[in-house]
Amino acid sequence: MASSIYDMELHEVLNIHSGNISSQIKIIRVPAGWIYIFSTAQGLTSTFVPLTSPEKQHASDN
Repeated sequence: MASSIYDMELHEVLNIHSGNISSQIKIIRVPAGWIYIFSTAQGLTSTFVPLTSPEKQHASDN
């Protein structure tokens, strides 16, 4: 498991559980950034977060 989102491998998933059991956040590493998926009892939404620091990109993103 990665210690930072910058250390995640391509398509690796990081699960984050909040104090509330009915909600969670998943972070998926994709080329050029991450997808954050927010899940609650009321629904699901996702957001793409682009990688903005070129020095942090992995060779697999090119």
